[in-house]
Amino acid sequence: FGIEGGPVALVAKDLTILSPGYTEPLLEKVNFTINPGDKVVLWGPHASGKSSLADVIYRTAEAYSGRVE
Repeated sequence: FGIEGGPVALVAKDLTILSPGYTEPLLEKVNFTINPGDKVVLWGPHASGKSSLADVIYRTAEAYSGRVE
């Protein structure tokens, strides 16, 4: 299992995530880069967008705006 050409970074650009039924974003205009080998912890209070961010990264949900590359 691998990606042709080797490991790549995970990049989020201007990512905004809404939860169904809510008008206020869980996350708004988030930008980050996770390079191969980086260790990341998603930590925050209940209903702060951690699982929603993971869903967008794994493409089981779509962002309201922005993108993950």
